[in-house]
Amino acid sequence: MADATSSSAPHPHRETVKETVMSVILAFALAFVFRGFVVEAFVIPTGSMAPTLLGAHERFRSSSTGYEWTVMPWYNAPGTSPTSPPAPVRNQVGPNGEPMSVHDPMSGTKVTSANKRLRAGDRILVLKYLYAIRQPTPFDVIVFKNPYSPTENFIKRLIGTPGNEIALVDGDVFARPGEGEFPPTAATSWHLTDWSIQRKPEHVQRAVWQPVFNSAWAPADPWPIGFANPWTTPDKNAWEINGRRSYRYDGAEPTTLEWDDRARFGSPDPKMPEAWQRWSLTERYPYNERNRPVTARNATPYDPRWTVDALKPYINVSDLALAAAIEPDASGMRVVASLISRGHEYEGVIDTDGTASVRMRPLGEEAWTVLDSRKGDPISAGRATPVEFWHADQALWLLVDGDVVAGGPELGAYDWQPAERIRQTAGRSLNEVLRGDPGAGITRARALEKLTGSRPEVTWRFEGGAFTLHRVALARDLHYRARLMQDSTEPARATHPDHRLVLDDDQFFACGDNSPQSHDGRTWNRVDPWVRLIEPEAGIVPRKFLLGKAFFVYFPAAHKDAPVIPFVPDFGNLRFIN
Repeated sequence: MADATSSSAPHPHRETVKETVMSVILAFALAFVFRGFVVEAFVIPTGSMAPTLLGAHERFRSSSTGYEWTVMPWYNAPGTSPTSPPAPVRNQVGPNGEPMSVHDPMSGTKVTSANKRLRAGDRILVLKYLYAIRQPTPFDVIVFKNPYSPTENFIKRLIGTPGNEIALVDGDVFARPGEGEFPPTAATSWHLTDWSIQRKPEHVQRAVWQPVFNSAWAPADPWPIGFANPWTTPDKNAWEINGRRSYRYDGAEPTTLEWDDRARFGSPDPKMPEAWQRWSLTERYPYNERNRPVTARNATPYDPRWTVDALKPYINVSDLALAAAIEPDASGMRVVASLISRGHEYEGVIDTDGTASVRMRPLGEEAWTVLDSRKGDPISAGRATPVEFWHADQALWLLVDGDVVAGGPELGAYDWQPAERIRQTAGRSLNEVLRGDPGAGITRARALEKLTGSRPEVTWRFEGGAFTLHRVALARDLHYRARLMQDSTEPARATHPDHRLVLDDDQFFACGDNSPQSHDGRTWNRVDPWVRLIEPEAGIVPRKFLLGKAFFVYFPAAHKDAPVIPFVPDFGNLRFIN
């Protein structure tokens, strides 16, 4: 019997140099074909999509709360701007060499760093030519050639698709058929009744919620001077809230937990009154905080260190998400999450028998309109059950353990047209709002830019005895605010009925998630001369300029300073893009 070493065993084939070279050439050829026609990698330079996707930035961590957040490049070299790629400064410092000072979004406490390294932007993968086989869908994150500088690539969120007229009303996106009839004299297209609000799919909505507060990140004991818990209650003797990350109620009667948007927090230094903040539910982005004096001229909606008077132009956001993990001591608990805004009260209710419902009513009326009601399981005793109530894009959602138990983008929807949305938000008709107040410097062109929105009121109500709340959180939705055109006093595109946006079969409209800072289709006011031959209209992304859909962050920004390995990716933030 011959063994494995006998001469009859086949000899292994040894590759020749020629075969090796050919294999390498073939591998490179396949890689180039794959890159050119299937997937290509891009790096994000700026913060127009922050905090969903990050350009160059710094990352901070608060020692009192443990919370981590990102901030735009704190100091740009001369000749750069917040919307352009920052200069390659290794250690970020202020204009006069002072340390960086920002504020923890969860507590308002000051965080200072003398040598903060500038992190690179996220690196993403883009599916190229996907849109050659299917149409882009609203709220895709797209990469395209910059229409006014086609050698640059831009990344934004798609909010306007071909064949539609687009309107950005009170922060939300509305669309109607672009070839519809125009209204008679003295009316605008916003008065028409064939509009439909564009609702984000659930996976996109989850990705774009902007955290406002979460008790899991409250300061550890002892609380720092200047912190004020945004949650309060009239039944203070029965609650244990202050100094805790979980809230305990030991009473037997029905009780409430209320968001206090007038609670002040921040720096206790009397020499820095501008560092005091309130828990107002506005479009503030911690990412946009920069070190500069707050004056009447630069108190803008993306500088979080305001004086009290400077709060007036900030836009209130009523699209909110309430969340808490509820742990009752006994079964039979009733929970109500309530939001008052736009002249209405909205509720998500879980009854003692587990029935879940979402409902709404105008303020001052007794009768509720139940949008959706379903039989479910009651909240279990001795177990922390996550409950969420969303109000977004004119729809109510109620979720338990991450699943929708009532409402949603269809069953929980209410349908207001743009003119009705303005009337409910402002308490005045669209024509009255557009009339403005020239004496106060509010012209017709600036009327909607100055519309601060209705102030939301948020409340939890509980019945059924003692319980504990964990991870009590509040988040807000994207809010596409009305602005002015770049270097102009004209209203931004699609944000005013005088500046309509009607898209033809090969035109798209895109905006950044960082709405106050993003330079996007709302404000573009020029077109490259060569691009003008294809698309003469500013603010439009021509179909030919679409490069593909961003789908994965494969190389996130640096994880930490590393003296030996200068760039260590944050592997924990590898993620799909929604």
